[in-house]
Amino acid sequence: MNRNLCWICEESPADSKEHIVKASDLRALYGRISREMPVYFHGGSKKNVPVRSAKSNHFKTAPVICKHCNNSGTASHDEAWAKFARYALSNWKSISENRKIKMQRVFPGSTRKHGVLMQLYFCKLFGRRIADEGIPIDLAQFRQSILNNEPHPGLFLVFTNSRIDPRGLGYSGVSEIHALEKQGSGKPLCATWYYSLGEFCVQLMWYHPTFNGRLLPYSWSPMQKGKVINIRTR
Repeated sequence: MNRNLCWICEESPADSKEHIVKASDLRALYGRISREMPVYFHGGSKKNVPVRSAKSNHFKTAPVICKHCNNSGTASHDEAWAKFARYALSNWKSISENRKIKMQRVFPGSTRKHGVLMQLYFCKLFGRRIADEGIPIDLAQFRQSILNNEPHPGLFLVFTNSRIDPRGLGYSGVSEIHALEKQGSGKPLCATWYYSLGEFCVQLMWYHPTFNGRLLPYSWSPMQKGKVINIRTR
């Protein structure tokens, strides 16, 4: 791919940075981030860097997307995920106890439509990481799904109750991408990474069209029937 062009439309200059963790998710988890109430950034060689705004460049990626595709072109995807995340974080105690989220309560009357839009938010995040980190995964299906507002057939989400810190410290961020490849091929058959918001965690799973193994338990896709998302406990 041409790193100077947007990875989605492949026409406009890649001139827009994207949040690693959505700004509205950071505010929903931590409240207002300010000079008086900073959060602390860890990444690479940087440790305990005080950050005083949810829009800080510390939370943004290198530009591999254009302004249109990052904003108005995918606004409905961002909005669908933001609404789902707000609901999950606001009701996390009962959700983690019942281990399920009823989509009808989040998106009354339009669960299928908004389920697709929500998946496409993560399709954009996954595609951005593939483009930015040079991962040998074909971006064609990611582009097609986003541009046509159609679900990605090989992208699944696993929603997890992840008690990662026994001290109760708030943590949000993304993990490294781990992939499994056919020996000697150099190309992944599947790849996974985590998007974490405190105890609420989303595991992203991508499968190559030729993958013939079993899906990870609790995998969710808007292409599946049913309006309940089951929560996996780790």
